Amino acid sequence: MPTFMKGEMFKAPGFIIVTANSFLTSEMKLVMGRGAAWQLKLKVPGIDKAFGEMIHRKCGHLGFYGLIFHKKYGAAQVRYRFNDKPALGLISLTMTMLGFAANKDKNTVFNINFPGIGNGGLRRHQVESLLKYLPDNVHVWEKEGGIANGLHPAAQSKIVQYTKENSLGLGSPYDRSYRYGLRSCAAGCG
Repeated sequence: MPTFMKGEMFKAPGFIIVTANSFLTSEMKLVMGRGAAWQLKLKVPGIDKAFGEMIHRKCGHLGFYGLIFHKKYGAAQVRYRFNDKPALGLISLTMTMLGFAANKDKNTVFNINFPGIGNGGLRRHQVESLLKYLPDNVHVWEKEGGIANGLHPAAQSKIVQYTKENSLGLGSPYDRSYRYGLRSCAAGCG
């Protein structure tokens, strides 16, 4: 069973793993625009490029890589497109890969943000059963105070309407690639 932690994961010793997608930009950078992935991108400039090149070599844009490492950082795939909901089956496969890596190196701590909750929109109980086989050297992190639906508790939410994609997967010039047309965001982000 993993160790469940609350607080700031980025200060923990060991590997730092963030949940991610496999959506690559035209510059072969992994889209890391929200949550723990965004924090890592700010903390380690160029990590989006390093992960993007690894994903490009392994499976390509929107492919399956599961779990990758660059130095002491990792990306755990929980979705394909950055704006899709996390997929429980994908989380399960990725957590199996993480469990295998952690069991091979019992003396190393593997820190990961709780997959699928927060910006992912899944509930803790939906994902928790997928984590029960991880060894205790895997630390699953949640922020103190939590983030509700990807928003800080003090933020005001609003609904912003975006056009849906056309049959080619492209939206209007104003489309920010939010696939389902609606998204929640903090006041002032529109």
